[in-house]
Amino acid sequence: MLIGLTGRMGAGKDTVCERIVALLAAEGERGCRFSFADPLKQSVCKLFGLTREELEEWKLSEGAFLLLGPHREDGEEEVKVDGYMTMRMLLQRYGTEAHREVFGDTFWVDLGIRAAVDHRAHYPTHTQIFTDVRFDNEAYAILMEGGRVFEVVGPEGPTSPDAEHASERGLRRDLLTGGIMNDRRDGDMAYLDANIKAALGL
Repeated sequence: MLIGLTGRMGAGKDTVCERIVALLAAEGERGCRFSFADPLKQSVCKLFGLTREELEEWKLSEGAFLLLGPHREDGEEEVKVDGYMTMRMLLQRYGTEAHREVFGDTFWVDLGIRAAVDHRAHYPTHTQIFTDVRFDNEAYAILMEGGRVFEVVGPEGPTSPDAEHASERGLRRDLLTGGIMNDRRDGDMAYLDANIKAALGL
C-alpha cells in the first residue's frame, strides 16, 4: 500500500503517519515513512555543511536565520553577509525556485518515488507513507503507482489556495482520495485512529 499525506503546516501529518504505522503494527504489518523532501534536505546539508539534526532544529525555529552569501572584503577580517533567510524559507525556495523551476517539476518527485518503489520491490508487504505531498505532480506520481492521497485537516481547516508559498496552497481536489480529520488537540488518539481507519479501510 502506498499512501500520501497532504495538508497545512501543523495539521499533524507526521502524527497521522505515526498512528498509521502503529495501527498497521497492531495487525502485524509494517509501515515506513518516506518524504519527497529527504533528497532536498540532504542537498542543503551538503551545501551548507549542516547535520540533519541542525537542519531540523533550525527549521522549527522561525528566529533562526541562515546567513546567505558570507564573504570578506579585501583586507578585512569581518565576514559580511548579503542576506538572511529562515531555514523553512530556504527549503521552500531551494526546492522550488532553485531546482523545480530549473530542472523540471518532477526533479524531486522522481527521486522520492524511486526510493519508495525500490523499497516496495524488496519489501512488497510494507506500506510506504509520504508525509509531505505538497504539489500536484507528487500526488499524481503516487496515484500512478496505485497509491492514495489523503488531506490531513487540522484545527485550522483544509489547505488554502491563497497561501503565501506554492508549497502550502494545497492540491487539486480531484487528486485527493479523501480526508483525515485531526482537528482536535485534546490528546485523544482514539478519535484520530477512528478517522484513519475509516479513511484507509483498516
